[in-house]
Amino acid sequence: MNGLSGIRPGDRVRHRQRGEGLVLALVPGGKAKVRLDGDPGLPWTLPIFELRALAPPPLEPSTPPARRAPSPGVPLTGLELTQVPEVEPASNSMERAELRQTMEALRLGVVPAEYVRDYTVGRDETLASIEEILDVQGGMRVLWGDYGSGKTHMLDITERIALERGYLTSRVVLDPNEVPPSHPRRLYSAIVERLRYPDDQGHGLEPMLQKLAGSAEHLRPEGHFYSRFFSPFLHALESDDPDLVDWMRDYVDGCNMDVADGNARLARRGWRGQRLLTMSDYRTYGRMYTHLLGTVAAWAQDAGYKGLFLLFDEVEFVDSLSKQELGYALEVLKHYAAVTVPREDLCFDPEDLYRGGHRVHRDLRLFYRANQPLTVMFALTPLPDIEKSFQQIVGSEQYNIPLPPLGVGHVGELMQRVIRIYLRAYPEMRLKEQDLPLILEGVQRAADDRGSSPRVLVRSLASQLDALRWKAKGWRPAEGL
Repeated sequence: MNGLSGIRPGDRVRHRQRGEGLVLALVPGGKAKVRLDGDPGLPWTLPIFELRALAPPPLEPSTPPARRAPSPGVPLTGLELTQVPEVEPASNSMERAELRQTMEALRLGVVPAEYVRDYTVGRDETLASIEEILDVQGGMRVLWGDYGSGKTHMLDITERIALERGYLTSRVVLDPNEVPPSHPRRLYSAIVERLRYPDDQGHGLEPMLQKLAGSAEHLRPEGHFYSRFFSPFLHALESDDPDLVDWMRDYVDGCNMDVADGNARLARRGWRGQRLLTMSDYRTYGRMYTHLLGTVAAWAQDAGYKGLFLLFDEVEFVDSLSKQELGYALEVLKHYAAVTVPREDLCFDPEDLYRGGHRVHRDLRLFYRANQPLTVMFALTPLPDIEKSFQQIVGSEQYNIPLPPLGVGHVGELMQRVIRIYLRAYPEMRLKEQDLPLILEGVQRAADDRGSSPRVLVRSLASQLDALRWKAKGWRPAEGL
């Protein structure tokens, strides 16, 4: 037990700013690796004194939910669950903590960060397409699937594979209010804020820029890899002026800054390169932010990574946007396609993309450099307006990844895999074959009440397994499982 806090691996904790999560391991320096509920990607390393241990919730029987008409999903007719899988328990406390964090995510109905591929079924072709685009280090894919088909799940797998392959990733939910695609600066800012690193260097642009701080080719105006946006940040690092570094950090992160003030600060510190450009949120500036993200991808490669992989989640924005706003959004999305799709496969001429701002903004190149390793993936629901809108951008089917519903056989395999993860996470659990019909009955009840999407089925399965484990410890729910 930790002498200061009593925190151990496997404990639930709360951080005042980051929210709740699960402790995966204690590390030297009085810190802990924590998988945050609200950020289920790479774990955060946080000071232990900033964490507060949470008591486990009381085990009280809940009132069964009111029955309602089932929603469309996987039909369960013919589903069988007849065998308890053989498993080996977790080999150490950190692996056990990760397995339990996975089960906690499944209980909450969210996609876990670890072991996500261990319970992914029926998606071999989808995974092959994802592996293909990672191999070529650049391009675009669109995941097409109805609500509940697993788009978010597949994006999570994609991000995990991309990180394992050495890419920087950023995953953004396009929201008409918070992150509207019709406002390119806000979209850019959300992207760089959510940047993740395969070597757990942190978030945002600064870890990458710090790696290039000693590179004259990236810093000097005459360097081969100079950027009028990011090179001044390297100059600020070299100047050892904390105030200038803070100002430039906000600028490259996409904050609304007074560039006249920034240019004056740089000049006082001996900057002789190009003057900073204003970062506007008008849709006419889509070209500038496309150039910036191409720079991030290229500089990431220069810093030793594979490139940049952008994932846009829940792009069901058409019904929330006016006709004019939708036009602005499509203009921005066309810029992403223009730098990731071969010109012959585009349904528009990149030279016709609207150019706004001053002459210096209009003259920016779409590409920072040739063959920049930028990859983009969108998750789309095939509503008529959305399909029609995207047909104005890319017409070729090779960029589409359909997500058909899972069949009964896939659901049975999914349940077996979740049970296997559960038994590894809780080695004290003794599941018997006579328990399986009761589990299946409980899952069927959940499907009747709440629909039979994979998320509902997995949450119900986790609940049935929890109830059996609690029974073995002497707690009995009010009615059966």
